Amino acid sequence: MLILSILRDLIIDLQIIWEWIKLYGDFVSITHRMTWSHPMSKTLDNPNFQRMKTNVLFIFACLIILISACQKDPGASFMYYLGDCIIGDMVQFTSTSVNSEAFHWDFGDGSTSRQENPVHIYSTAGTFDVRLEVSNKKGSDIASLSVPISSPPGGSLITAVVHSVGLEDNLLGDSPDRDVTIYLPPGYEESGERYPVIYLLHGYAGNDRLWFGTGYTQVDLEPVMDYLIYRKTIEPMILVSPDSYNRFMGSWYINSVSSGNWEDFIVQDVVQYVDEHYRTIADPESRGIAGHSMGGYGTVMLAIKHPDVFSAAYALS
Repeated sequence: MLILSILRDLIIDLQIIWEWIKLYGDFVSITHRMTWSHPMSKTLDNPNFQRMKTNVLFIFACLIILISACQKDPGASFMYYLGDCIIGDMVQFTSTSVNSEAFHWDFGDGSTSRQENPVHIYSTAGTFDVRLEVSNKKGSDIASLSVPISSPPGGSLITAVVHSVGLEDNLLGDSPDRDVTIYLPPGYEESGERYPVIYLLHGYAGNDRLWFGTGYTQVDLEPVMDYLIYRKTIEPMILVSPDSYNRFMGSWYINSVSSGNWEDFIVQDVVQYVDEHYRTIADPESRGIAGHSMGGYGTVMLAIKHPDVFSAAYALS
């Protein structure tokens, strides 16, 4: 193996020398053609000059060999943040490799990077075999480590059915029994505490699952809330998303003689049901409302009309 390594290095050195010889020869040839009519052209044909050219070329070749011989084989190694890495964390990978010019990372989940010290976010839990390949002109080397990624403590997602008297006998024939998706934070069952509530209004053509992985926006707030609560970025809270889809694909959260009283459904029926069935902080200062698109309109309208119910509003479009 040692002989093969030496022969490999020698071949690489000879290739480098040959390329420099060709470049130098091209330079001398061009210089000679440019100066053929100049008195100095006789000097170029002088044997002493030719010997000097050969000596310079030899010294130059020796320098190339010396420089190449000084370059060492690369050595791959790396480290990463060793805390409790969970889904959603930014994992910092730091190369501690030596004699390396190029880097190729494989994070074990199908993602790669060519940065020297990349940051990666895992979207699923598991143990991932992370591989770093480094290289220079002398060769390459590989290092690998197993990176465990865990899930944060999870909340629970519940679907309740809320009956609304104001939606009974509507002219569109929509059911007065509406699905309501409720997110309860991690530790809800054991804590005995009461929690603030955010009411989430979906957009046109959506339903109560819009915010939780099955809607047209591809948003899933359940793992997002789990992560933010676990990292103490936000306080634990309850999320409530009522279904306001009707025959027209959206109720616009208004009371109507034809489609029914959807404003009352949100402000009266849903709020009352949630306060009666879950440990909420049942006052306006602990209730907020937010929505997207049609739900953004509903957010602004309901917050303005019912400050006795909601104390905070956030509209998205």
